[in-house]
Amino acid sequence: MINYKILIFGLPGSGKTTLAKHLSKSLNAKWLNADQVRKKFNNWDFSKKGILKQARRMKIISQMEKKKISVIDFVCPYDKGRKIFNADYLIWMNTIKKGRLSTFDKIFQKPKKVDYEVKFKNVNFHSSKIINDLKYRIFNRQDFNNNKKNSAVILCGGKGTRLGQLGKKIPKSLVKIHGYPIIWYIINILKQNSFNHFILPVGYKGNLIEKYFKKNSIFKKYNIEIIKTGQETSIAERIYRIREKIRSKNFILLNGDAIFDFDLKKILNNHEKKKFDITFMGCSAQLNFGIVGKLDNKIVGFERDVEFNSIKKKDKKNFTGYVYSGITILNSKLLKINFKNFSNFEKKFYPKIIKNYKSNFEQINGFWHSIDNIKDINNLNEKRNKIKYNRVKKIIKKIKYK
Repeated sequence: MINYKILIFGLPGSGKTTLAKHLSKSLNAKWLNADQVRKKFNNWDFSKKGILKQARRMKIISQMEKKKISVIDFVCPYDKGRKIFNADYLIWMNTIKKGRLSTFDKIFQKPKKVDYEVKFKNVNFHSSKIINDLKYRIFNRQDFNNNKKNSAVILCGGKGTRLGQLGKKIPKSLVKIHGYPIIWYIINILKQNSFNHFILPVGYKGNLIEKYFKKNSIFKKYNIEIIKTGQETSIAERIYRIREKIRSKNFILLNGDAIFDFDLKKILNNHEKKKFDITFMGCSAQLNFGIVGKLDNKIVGFERDVEFNSIKKKDKKNFTGYVYSGITILNSKLLKINFKNFSNFEKKFYPKIIKNYKSNFEQINGFWHSIDNIKDINNLNEKRNKIKYNRVKKIIKKIKYK
């Protein structure tokens, strides 16, 4: 059962409880009050440790709730406590400079980012605004109605060093093909393939990606989370930092630098039906360029490891090499593996998974094109490359009119 957590936090006396009561009634949601929870557990520890423990307690209780929405009012003075609670929607009651209890005045940390900030007390005014915003964020979303969430992690941290001067201006995922950024294609095609929760770990020029989504109001109804993970962060560490944001048993992991169009929904259904732990996707290629290796329809190697090479020599007739697309479906249990410090995520993580877990490979039956350099951009944008040019035009039409 999906439960959306709305956290209303702020100093004592800022109006949290009044707004929480009003919202919970309007939304037919469960209301949880921090003081009532403390009373129930007879726990009045207001030390930092006690407050963080209360955040964990409130999170667990809200997750157990049967209603689709929970409205929680809680002082929650520490940033760490808000991260622990991990709300879907954050409301900061910034209506007073000093609260009823001076203790909280001293320790309260102002948030860096919230979904809604209340600067004056007017419960009807703010309730109306918040509910209107939630219509886009929750009520119109497919996952809210069918109770199934399919998460997609789109890696958007690369610098695009092979893009020359263009790479110095914008991140790769904002490179335009036929007037639309690569990320526009990715999110819309994923959405058409039943994915409805998008996590974007950003790095290099991540602020431009944030601006793009804020500027384009069409994305307001999409469930998109942009997470800053640092400019020099490895892929392994980016994935490690956002792992708790993933909300589905199986999720898709892909690079934010390719345009594609094939039946991902079918591949996801097959992955779930046959209970694979990991499904790679790629295109056929000459053996010398194979990154994923299959022998007798079973994955036996990844990224030219020793075992991979020995099998190629041993049995070339039954061996096939594929170019890995950078698109993978994984069971979220794999995120429990300690991969944070892997210098190369693909070379170290994937061979380990292939060896110890149930793996699958699907050949792409459709269109996939990675954008690594200026030549790749021109190949898709210029009319002289008729096949690729027309294929991208068809994808645009499919996105706009489906």
